[in-house]
Amino acid sequence: MRIRLAIVVLALAAALAATAERASAHGMLQLEVLTKSDVFVPPWAQGGAYNLSPTLLRRLDAKLAALRAQGTPTKVVLIAQRVDLQDVQYFFGDPVAYATFLEQLLESVRVFDGPLIVVMPSGVAETAGAGPPVSLGLRPAMKSMWDIDAVARVALKALDEHPKLPPSPSVSSVHHGSGTDWGLWAALAGAAALAAAVVAVRLSRRGGRPPGEVSVPGR
Repeated sequence: MRIRLAIVVLALAAALAATAERASAHGMLQLEVLTKSDVFVPPWAQGGAYNLSPTLLRRLDAKLAALRAQGTPTKVVLIAQRVDLQDVQYFFGDPVAYATFLEQLLESVRVFDGPLIVVMPSGVAETAGAGPPVSLGLRPAMKSMWDIDAVARVALKALDEHPKLPPSPSVSSVHHGSGTDWGLWAALAGAAALAAAVVAVRLSRRGGRPPGEVSVPGR
C-alpha cells in the first residue's frame, strides 16, 4: 500500500513540476533569471563579441543592491532584440505591455511584486505600486541591434530617476483571485515531492516493504 502511495505521490509531483516548468518555458527565461537576480541580461550579451560592459553591469548591480538595502527592491529587464522575448515576441516594441505581463507573472508565482523596469529599443516602462506600468519617456540610442550597452545606460538613467517608493507588501500576502496561480502549482509540487521523499526514506529503512508484507519467493 505504501509503495503504491509513494508511486502516486511521485507521479503527482512530476506532473505538477512539469506544469510549472511549462509555464516558465513560455518565453519566460526572464522569469527564471529574475528569481535569482535583480537584472536580466540576454544570454548573447553575457560573453563574446557583444558582451555587456562589465563596468555597466557592476553599476547596475550596485544601484539595485542600494535600492534593495533601502527597502525598495527593484528588478531591471534589458531587451535589445525581438528574440530576447522568446515566444512572447509580440511584446517587442511595447515595453509598457510587456512590463504589465511580466509584473503579473512575477506576482502570480510569488517571486516579486516590487518595481520593475523594462528597457527596449523603443522605450522604457516602469511598474510602481498599485498603478499600471508607465512609460518613462526614455529611449536608448542604439548603434546596432547588438548595442546592449546603450540599453544598460538607459536602465541606469531610469534608476537614477527612480522615485523612493515605500516597501512593497510581502509577496506571500498578495492574493490572486483570478487566472492560473502557478505559485500554487509550484507549492503543491514541492509539497508532493517532499512527501514522496519521506515515504521513500521510510520504506528504504524497512527493507523496501511495508510492515507485515511477506516476501514471496520468485516475486
